Amino acid sequence: GCDWLMRHPETIDLPYTLTNASGVHAVQISEHVLAMLLAFARRLPEAWRAQQQRMWQNIPGDTHFELAGKTILVVGMGPIGRRTAQICAALRMTVIGIRRAFEQKEEGVSEMVGPGQLLDVLPMADFVILAVPLTPGTQNMVDAVAIRAMKSSARTVTVCLDVPRSRHKRTCHYPEAGPGQHVDPFIAGYPAGMVAGPYSLAVQVHSGSGGGPATGPATH
Repeated sequence: GCDWLMRHPETIDLPYTLTNASGVHAVQISEHVLAMLLAFARRLPEAWRAQQQRMWQNIPGDTHFELAGKTILVVGMGPIGRRTAQICAALRMTVIGIRRAFEQKEEGVSEMVGPGQLLDVLPMADFVILAVPLTPGTQNMVDAVAIRAMKSSARTVTVCLDVPRSRHKRTCHYPEAGPGQHVDPFIAGYPAGMVAGPYSLAVQVHSGSGGGPATGPATH
């Protein structure tokens, strides 16, 4: 990522060539998103915690759900967003995409809208996938107004290469349903403790490679 260059506008006049590797991690990251969706649907975090505590915990069956028939909103239709949309469509989920060039259609996307329609489609989504780069136009895009527009049961998965106020590379929430408990607190620029209500936050460091996880701690 080169988001850090936004903090150094003086580099615009320097004699260098800026390149990127867009799309090289589309497979790994879209599969990571699928893993998170299945964890939400099958309540795997509770099962893992119970196993670590050597407990046999019966999780109520009505708290599980199927991904088929759910609506997923993919914000950002780059290589990661497009492949995520294809996977979700194959699972018979309804996919809504958001991109600036919304007139361009993509495989598996039922409806494509522009960023200005975010508040219109957020109430439809059971899952919100944030796969946009950090730019002045995307920073804090999920603010208090957007949070209120979401379903109280909606889940978010953030796979942005950077998010405001955080150096965590992968954030996903496994909340108990309730107002204000389904939101990624970093996206709106809030410290984690400022989102009302209890929630569980799973964080992983950036690990785009298929050969193994990145080393080193995740830090703010």
